[in-house]
Amino acid sequence: MDERLGVKDVFTYVIPELVFASEYAIRKAQYDILYNHPAINPLLSDTHYAKWNAQENVSSNTVACLNVLGSENNACAVTNSVCVEEYGLFVHQVIRRGINKPFVIFGREV
Repeated sequence: MDERLGVKDVFTYVIPELVFASEYAIRKAQYDILYNHPAINPLLSDTHYAKWNAQENVSSNTVACLNVLGSENNACAVTNSVCVEEYGLFVHQVIRRGINKPFVIFGREV
C-alpha cells in the first residue's frame, strides 16, 4: 500500500437490488439480446423464466438500460433497480436483494 495514504472513513451502504428487466410490462419467454455489466456475468445463471439468444457486456448499468430502450430487437437487461426505475423499465425478477457493502475512503496523510 502507498504509505502516503491513510484511511479517512469506513462505512457501509446498501446497494440496490439486482434485477432482470425489459421494456415490456409482461415478461417474454425469449429475448434476442441481454445487456449487462461484466461483473454480473457469474449471476446470469440465477435468471429464471426467460432465455436470450445473445448476451453483450456493457460498461455500466445505465448503458444496459439505454441499450434495451434503443434496441430494435426484443432486449432485456440485468441491472440495478435504481436504473430500471430511472429509465422506465419493468422488473421481471429480483436476482439479488440489496446488500450492505463496505466502503473505505483513502486520502493523503498530512
